[in-house]
Amino acid sequence: MSETTVFTGTDVREAAGLASQTLAVPLERLRLVLLTKEPGQVTLEAHASDQEMNETYRDEIDTIRPLLEKLMASLGIETELKFEVTPYRVDVELCEKSADVFRAHQGERLNDLQFLVNRFLHAQMPQSPLEVRLDANHFKQDREQELIDQALALGEGLEKEGDSAIMDAMNSYERRIVHLALEKHKHLKTTSVGEGSLKRIKISCIHVKPVE
Repeated sequence: MSETTVFTGTDVREAAGLASQTLAVPLERLRLVLLTKEPGQVTLEAHASDQEMNETYRDEIDTIRPLLEKLMASLGIETELKFEVTPYRVDVELCEKSADVFRAHQGERLNDLQFLVNRFLHAQMPQSPLEVRLDANHFKQDREQELIDQALALGEGLEKEGDSAIMDAMNSYERRIVHLALEKHKHLKTTSVGEGSLKRIKISCIHVKPVE
């Protein structure tokens, strides 16, 4: 029987990373169970699994699939659903004919649907540590890479020349992508500015005094 241990972190990623390191098991071979989740603190139960991730988290897929199939049918949208579980989340690809429906308004419709599916999953399975990420014909994947490349390019320029730069308005999901892309750059600070659901990100260069 595999060892089961409890781990705590500021979020699921940190707690899962600690579990992987402590148990010497790759994230892809861990089964995580969410015990508690509060602002700034998450507690997980973790044990090794000899199954592929799609099988380890089969219950999550079986919970999400009927909901999405029913929603798509009620909207008159023909689509094929492809599921892939990765550490921390369930990626669901809405293929072919659905893409144009969800690409409008910077993918806001896709984000709205993703929000509803996540609420449903965690209401049905409160101990699931996974978040659902919906995409349509790789729209989000391409958009995320575009944002990361742009943020890194701006950051590199600021590290050389200093000062600050402001990116175009983004929704909360896209802003998180940028914050995560630059969080390891100690000389850079990212701040959301503006009002409403669409805000811009200000990237500033921090001048760190050398240690004497």
